[in-house]
Amino acid sequence: MTVDADVIVVGAGPSGLTVAAELALAGSKVLVLERREEGVQSRAGTVLPRVLELMDYRGHAQSFIDRAREIRQNPLIPFHIWAGMQPIQWSNLGSAFGYRLTIPQNVTEELLHEVVEALDVPILRGRTVVSLDQDADQVTVGAQTPSGVEERYTAASRDRRDQRRRAPAGGSHRAARPAGRLRSLGEHLPLAFSRRCARRGRRLAHRRRDNRFTDRVKEQ
Repeated sequence: MTVDADVIVVGAGPSGLTVAAELALAGSKVLVLERREEGVQSRAGTVLPRVLELMDYRGHAQSFIDRAREIRQNPLIPFHIWAGMQPIQWSNLGSAFGYRLTIPQNVTEELLHEVVEALDVPILRGRTVVSLDQDADQVTVGAQTPSGVEERYTAASRDRRDQRRRAPAGGSHRAARPAGRLRSLGEHLPLAFSRRCARRGRRLAHRRRDNRFTDRVKEQ
């Protein structure tokens, strides 16, 4: 049996690259498969405080901040607004990073790619996962190349005592995987559902403001 890795990570977005780096640091032999052949057009532009804390733990936070400052004069934003709700003040977290970092996703991926590359983790681009075979000893992932050729990669635990699973990793806009019962949590949500969530968030925000006003009136 030819084993390509201890763990196969599917997806070279920010989540997949972070998972790959952490596994490599823990001593695992990691292989990353990515459908895209080139970098992403930015879909996200924010790194939140708790993520910056994790980056800082690995010694990478400052490089992200420095790169963001090359793009924008002041990329450190001390508050966050979502779906029309009341702003979140990040200073209330008591974190060393009392702000969100404004940085395009493609730049985040470039920096994480450098981290993964320094750990000698191979990233195979242009591989679309189309199949998954799994037994008690190993996982075999089938991936199709741009030319239509299907390649197969195998992951297994080194001591063969536990079964190694394919690790899906992706953001909220990554397409659903076609690989059987292992499905990404980042499947598309219906647009109407997303709009209902946003409307409900705005209603809750208004209700909270009304309640606070009523409470102040009662106190007076």
